[in-house]
Parts: sequence; C-alpha cells; structure tokens
Amino acid sequence: MSFLAPGYLLGLIGLAVPVAIHLWSNREGRVIKVGSIRFFPVRETNRSRSIRLNEIWLLVIRCIAISILVMILARPQFPQSPDTPKKVVLIEKSLLSGNLISKVLDSLRTREHHEIRLLESGFPLVDGSDAEGARPGQVGYWQLLPELKEMEADSVTIFSTSRLREFRGKRPEVSVPVKWYTVPDGASMEFVADAYLTADGIRIVHASTSEDHTHIRYQTFGTNGTGKLESKEENGREYVRLEGQDFWVEVKEPLKQEINIWYEADFIHDAYYLEAALKAIEQYLMADFTISRQPVSSYTMSNPADLTIWLSEMEYDAGQRKQLRYYADELSPFLIEPVQGGWKYKLTRRLSSRNVFEMDLSAQLLPLVTNPKKADSLLALYDQRVLNGFQTEPKYVPSVSGSVQNKAEIPYVLWIIFSTLFVAERWLSFIRKQ
Repeated sequence: MSFLAPGYLLGLIGLAVPVAIHLWSNREGRVIKVGSIRFFPVRETNRSRSIRLNEIWLLVIRCIAISILVMILARPQFPQSPDTPKKVVLIEKSLLSGNLISKVLDSLRTREHHEIRLLESGFPLVDGSDAEGARPGQVGYWQLLPELKEMEADSVTIFSTSRLREFRGKRPEVSVPVKWYTVPDGASMEFVADAYLTADGIRIVHASTSEDHTHIRYQTFGTNGTGKLESKEENGREYVRLEGQDFWVEVKEPLKQEINIWYEADFIHDAYYLEAALKAIEQYLMADFTISRQPVSSYTMSNPADLTIWLSEMEYDAGQRKQLRYYADELSPFLIEPVQGGWKYKLTRRLSSRNVFEMDLSAQLLPLVTNPKKADSLLALYDQRVLNGFQTEPKYVPSVSGSVQNKAEIPYVLWIIFSTLFVAERWLSFIRKQ
C-alpha cells in the first residue's frame, strides 16, 4: 500500500486529543468536608458504571472517526493487477525471413497473452504469408507509436532494424512501457550520389554507408573511365554508377555561380571570411565561381547574381533570388539559417577567426551555392546507420486513466462511514453531555 499524500498521516497524532479528554473526565473528584449529608440525594453505584461504559464507546467512536478522516486525506492506494495481462510484440516486416526472428516467433507462439503484430500502420497480426517477399521499406517508427494507445496493452516489445533514417520528428510519449530491440542485418553499400563533368574528368560524390557510419568523399575519374566506375550514354546525356549499384546518376555540367558580396566598412573582415570560404568550396568542388566584393555605396540592381550576400544594417530585397544578409541572432546554434523558402538566409552573428572554424562556415555555405537535394535524397533513402538502446525508445509517461490501471484508490464509502460516525459521536455526546 502507498499514499499519494503521506504528510496527512501526521494527523494520527490527533488521536491523543479524545484520549486526553476521556482521562481528564474520569479523574477523581476533589474531597470537600461538609457538616451533614442529610440533604444529599442517594445515587446507585451501577448507574455510575453505565456512565463510564458509554464514555468508553464514545472514545472509541472518536478515535475511529479521526483515523478514517486521516486515511481519506492521505489517499491510500493498493496495487491492482489486471486479470489477463496483454503483451504485444511488434516486428518489422523485413525481419520476418531471418532465422533469429523465426526462433523468437516460435518461442512467443507457445506463450499466453502475447499478440505478434507487424510494425506498420494499424499493427496487423502476423501470418505465415508476411515473410514472403519482405524487403526493407520506409517505416517511420516514431510516427507509428501514438497508435499504441488504441491497443490497450500492458507492455510492448519491438524488434526492428532501427535505421536512423526512420526516426523522424520529436521523440513521442507513450502510456505503456516499450522495450526496443535492434536486430542488425549487416547491410552496407557504396554508390554515386552525384556527378559533375570537370576538365580533369568526372568528379563524383562517393557515398559509403553501413550500420555505424556514413562517409562521403569526392573522387575524380578520368574520361577513359575505370573498372570501378561504369558509364553509359542515353539521349545525349552521360550517366555513371559504381559496380553493383542498381541505379544511374546523370553527369552534370561544371557548377557555375556568380556571387556578389556587398558590405559596409564595419563588415570588411566578415566579407573577407565569406570570400575565403567560397573560394575553398570552389576549389573543393572544382566549380567555377565568379566572386565580386564591393561596398554597399556602389550597389546597383542592374546585374543580379546567383547569390547576393548583404553585410549591412540597411534594408535590402533582391526579390526571389538567393540571398544571404546579416541579421543578428546570438541564440541561434548556426552561423547561417534559412529564413524563407529555399532562397533567403540570414547570417546570425559577426564572423571571427574562431567561429569560422569552430562552426564550420564553409559547410554552412555549401547549400547556398549547390543544389544537393538529389544527393541528400539518395543518402536519406540508402543510409544504413542504426540506433541502439535508449536512443530508440520513446518517452514513457504512465497514465492513470483507461481500462488498465496500476493502482486503485479507497472507495467513497469511507466518506459515508466517516459521516455516520461523526453524527453518532455528536448524538452520543449530546445525550451523555460530554
């Protein structure tokens, strides 16, 4: 048994009050010397005994009433277990064909009160045909968990590949304990995420991913090709892929960008840092950037650039063209943040030799001068990294409502008992004049 408000148990000290009153009322009377007792009425001794008996019952009623009131205020709770505990096991469909999960399923089918379901929308029951043709797919683990509320289970056990790409959004809250097990499948792959044509050959974005890492590097292959890189031409366009890769990636023309940096005199050092970062990106990507750095006083809109960087407190609007302007926001964890759509960005603080390196200015500038959406989508689709342990489990928030409860409170009948005892005590006190 436990109490929601154990501090009220100190009220049991109040039991000493009726006991003290009872003992005070039964103390021996004072002896008074009188000359004659002729005019004193005669009293029977058995009537005195009856008075003491009624006072004892009055004491008992008062003590019981105080005890019940204290218990009600302390709100005692008693453990209550459901008659038929319901345990749910959720298994990702792509794991059903594995030997390990097959052994787990065989073990669970021999136990009572276990439901085996698929980890997908609606949580359908597992049948023999689900393992046929089961392939990895998009699951969205955390988006599925709110549906557990409708199952009214006592506990949930989940077996999944736990791909990092499938954990999206905020960590959900659930009202049932969830135990999450990661079953690795050892998958890994290499592929071309993007490709550009340069003077030295074909420059590719080479991605390699496995359970514990995803690594991206740039490589240049000669125009004559190599044994590892395959190429083909189709409809006048060139495509490449690595050996074993099941999709082709189009080879694009060299990346060209015209970039204008407009600055006030106070922002001259910020302009230098930005120009240096852009040149580093140009060299790394083997791109062709035309970078112009000019004071704000000579600004004109006659020749808009692919990217305009505005380092001034003055108002500026380049329309729907991509732009980066200074807007102080010291609470931001990034140097550069998107503001509107995919074409407007803000520089959140003044640049220095320290934050340029610590916060990696070049990496944050990269989305402004390239279009990595296709490469990012391929990485998101084929990323093989996994999460383990507490990283996968949702936040458990016990609920006292619903059909399954862990505690049962004292019924309201105690209030009725207390009220009855209170009325009886008041009536008996009035009759006995106590």
